[in-house]
Amino acid sequence: MTSALLATFISFAISGDSKAPLGAHLAELVLPEAVTGKPWNLATEMRGAKATVLAFIDSACPVCQNHLAGLNRLKADFAEKGLKVVGVYSHPGDTIAEVADHARKMKLGFPVLRDDGGKWAHRLAVDRIPCVLVLDQGLIVRYRGRIDDQYAPGVARAKPTRRDLREAIDEVLGNKAVSTPWTETLGCLLSNP
Repeated sequence: MTSALLATFISFAISGDSKAPLGAHLAELVLPEAVTGKPWNLATEMRGAKATVLAFIDSACPVCQNHLAGLNRLKADFAEKGLKVVGVYSHPGDTIAEVADHARKMKLGFPVLRDDGGKWAHRLAVDRIPCVLVLDQGLIVRYRGRIDDQYAPGVARAKPTRRDLREAIDEVLGNKAVSTPWTETLGCLLSNP
């Protein structure tokens, strides 16, 4: 991505456009992997993936905690079809050591990254967590929003009535346009710089 294109993308995300970051190309995303502390490059690590889920989560939000096992199941359900899942912790209260400890404790079966200062969350207009992005094979954002409607502040259904993330993944893996590319996220507020 050229610097001019990146600057345009960043200003788009910061402008408050409610549909940010749909259509953004995320090949430039590099963050430290929490368990090893080493730089983790999205373009390199997701090479060969047919779809990628970037899940913005944290270690304390009850809505996030309720969705973590489901993210593990989702990864397992779609792994053979070419889906990869990555967790991104952007909450200012989560240190890299706490992120690594939380990932181990919750037995997350996917890499977890630390977005220090919430810089990427801010660029991608992530204001509440959990918030997921579905990227296509070219690392273009095709879906942004909630996982499903099972959990939200004050809501805990036995089963979801809408499975927004699963639908978006099916459509991206099927090389179709995502029918509902943007949904509101109703979890915990993420404080960004």
